[in-house]
Amino acid sequence: MFNYLSRENIHIFSILVMMVGLPLSPFLMTVGQVLFVANWLFDTDIFDKIKRALTNKLTLSFLAIILLHFIGLLYTDNFDYALRDLRVKLPLLTLPLVFATTKPLSEQQWRGLFKLFGIAVLIGTIVSSYLLFTGALFEMSSIRRISNFISHIRFSLMICLTIFVFLYMAVFNTQYDKKFRWWGIPVAIWLALFLVLLRSLTGLVILGLGLIVFSMYFSSYIKYFPFRLFVRMTMLGLFMISVSYLVHSYGRFKNREDINPKELPTHTVNGTPYKHYTYREARENGNFVYVNIATPELRKEWDKRSGLSFGGQDNLGHQLRYTLIRYMASKGLKKDSAGISQLTDEDINAVENGISNHIFLDNFSIYASLYRVFWELERYQEGTNPSGNSIIQRLYYLNAGWNIFLQNPFFGVGTGDVGDAFQTYYEESNSVLQKRWRLRTHNQYVTFMLTFGTVGFLIFLWGIFFPVLYRMIKGTIRLPMLVFLGISLLSMFNEDTLETQAGALFFAFFYAFFFWGANPQAGKKQINEKAEVENTDN
Repeated sequence: MFNYLSRENIHIFSILVMMVGLPLSPFLMTVGQVLFVANWLFDTDIFDKIKRALTNKLTLSFLAIILLHFIGLLYTDNFDYALRDLRVKLPLLTLPLVFATTKPLSEQQWRGLFKLFGIAVLIGTIVSSYLLFTGALFEMSSIRRISNFISHIRFSLMICLTIFVFLYMAVFNTQYDKKFRWWGIPVAIWLALFLVLLRSLTGLVILGLGLIVFSMYFSSYIKYFPFRLFVRMTMLGLFMISVSYLVHSYGRFKNREDINPKELPTHTVNGTPYKHYTYREARENGNFVYVNIATPELRKEWDKRSGLSFGGQDNLGHQLRYTLIRYMASKGLKKDSAGISQLTDEDINAVENGISNHIFLDNFSIYASLYRVFWELERYQEGTNPSGNSIIQRLYYLNAGWNIFLQNPFFGVGTGDVGDAFQTYYEESNSVLQKRWRLRTHNQYVTFMLTFGTVGFLIFLWGIFFPVLYRMIKGTIRLPMLVFLGISLLSMFNEDTLETQAGALFFAFFYAFFFWGANPQAGKKQINEKAEVENTDN
């Protein structure tokens, strides 16, 4: 029994718990971390391990990221915020430290653990699909909430990572993976299809870019020229189709109806006067939103069919009457009693849950996600209040973060003053954002710049890139490590990846797992495996 409780087995088990917890359970993430670190600490060689870590330039380079946060305490005012931030980012210290000073996993071990992570991600997608196809979506107000365990963006990153590493393991097969291709590739295909259901543009963009890079990378090892050309032309064709779809979607969005104010009807069939606000350009599916509005009839008929008050809020906190008007416009209906009568129970349920356009009910529509982007950007150009519109808000957040950085360009505002700096900026600039929407940058690079200044940002980049570049020069870097790094760096343009517990753990865990946790000589092994791939194509 005690053989099973060896330090090595506990180390591997704690890794497994964290990997399962990442997509499925914050509780398991915490349990796995505690067990992982405790197993490392209660070792008679602990001081020797710490000494090795502090004399290793690659480990020290990465740990400089968390060291920045401690230095930032010297010139911060809000220590409550700072301590919360340090607690969230603690994995950036503990996970690399443990992995870097512990015996690396074998090829069989790391592959087996990642397969279990992929299965956990698969389970997450199955649960989410169940929520979607059983109608529970409406109870959650937004399709993005079908990611029931973690943020849909974080989940999409894990899905992309699983897809690409599974493809890597399928191509670079080993004696331990003889049957993996039979189930690993179908899982990867399902996960790619699920990203469409999830409508995560971040995930879809990363998936698209990754497939192009992967195809170019792997095709370079195909010796038969016609087949290599076919693969590359296929990817080029898919890229052109994607661009064409994007252009077509934008053209579809811009296809607008023309109206003559003099020809608009003055009264409903019941004799109620219509209101027409033709100066408001907002449209849904090309139809004017603020014309043909008979508010008394809307109120009367809506209150007959819904338990939510016409003058109240929908389940997303927006004014329900505006959600209803936009939804009816999206279907080309007049906003009167006749229009209400043409709405199905599904339509009523959608409006109650804050869905403002009927195209968002299509679970398989990529156009619906693009439409949301086009619509919000158009509102931004018109100067509409961005509150509640996630894409426009991000532009305001980015602008706020950049201006805070310009006010503190050398050393930033310090570890604990980030939240205060944003609120001060919003107040002093008389921001049009409602107070509950006055959030941080949603861009990890700008967040580091405003927190630690130019000096700290350069240290941040050094901590991430120096270890990887060093290993690349030595030829001992894994392709999965580069895949993970690419996914993470892309996500940081759109998210404060390291500012949440799940994000910080995701980044710290997989950076340490692929860089220190697996065999450091894996790069050389990978080169040999590539040679085997070449020989099989002859």
